[in-house]
Amino acid sequence: MEDLAQESFIRAYRALGAFRGDAQFGTWLYRIVWNTCLDHREQQARRQEHEMPMVTENDEEDRMSDMPDSNAPLPDEVLEAGDLRERLAMHLDRLPMHFRAALTLYYFEQRSYEEVAEILDVPMNTVKVHIHRAKAQLKKVLLAEGSPEDWNR
Repeated sequence: MEDLAQESFIRAYRALGAFRGDAQFGTWLYRIVWNTCLDHREQQARRQEHEMPMVTENDEEDRMSDMPDSNAPLPDEVLEAGDLRERLAMHLDRLPMHFRAALTLYYFEQRSYEEVAEILDVPMNTVKVHIHRAKAQLKKVLLAEGSPEDWNR
């Protein structure tokens, strides 16, 4: 993570002369950080495609650990014991990247629609659609697991 931050600031420093002032400096910098992270993610994906999976004796045990536990708590028990924020974060991580990015920038980073559109390099209406669809998906999975129906924000 620190390497990505350092790489982002190096890129920003090198591109400082190209900053025209069309956007706020923070938005411009955020876009550089965003692109650096996307580049890193693509590099990791390419690296994983070329790596051969290691087969071990514990593969069967690993597959069994991925299966649902019949002793797992029921949804209402999860609600009582769990925290909405933790479940929301878990489901947020499962959203498609473009939905998660728009939602994160708008709600957690408190960016305007215009700033989100500029950072993600998409039209503002696309940002609004992504946020709407992301919220709908999150609501659907949270209600499916038994979240209170008054979760409507």
